[in-house]
Amino acid sequence: MIIRATRAVFYMIHKGNATTLDYLKWACRMMEDDQESKSLYMLASMEESENIFKYQDYFNRSLSELGITIPDFEDCAREIIRELCLEIVNKTRDPFEVTRDIFKVTIEIDYPADLSVWINLDDGIDRITYDDEYYRPDERELKEQIELEAKNYSAAQDVENIR
Repeated sequence: MIIRATRAVFYMIHKGNATTLDYLKWACRMMEDDQESKSLYMLASMEESENIFKYQDYFNRSLSELGITIPDFEDCAREIIRELCLEIVNKTRDPFEVTRDIFKVTIEIDYPADLSVWINLDDGIDRITYDDEYYRPDERELKEQIELEAKNYSAAQDVENIR
């Protein structure tokens, strides 16, 4: 969980849109995983309205105190994809909307072969949305395929993190 939480927050940092809430959530997830450091406690106890630079300072101090290194951007993006897949599996958002988000993240990491299925799924959504007269997939079948791929990706990521 430490690695996952760190990758997720670093994705936001890489994108330049990390918020005070992202840092707070990270600190809480780290403490839930029995991580301890003076700066981590300070970070977790800060008010959400505090200055973002103060959050960043305590975040960086926490990383140093806990010996955590900055993860690779692709690893961070893959963690975000895993979290998005869980949204599909748990049915917390529209699968078409989440698939579009996964497609965008896939673009950011240069279309790796193991994620190419999401490009095809996004194409299927386009065909449904824009009423392609030559080939229009069945919406129910496409949603089922999206859910299956989300389950497969989540399971594969869980196996990878066990090693």
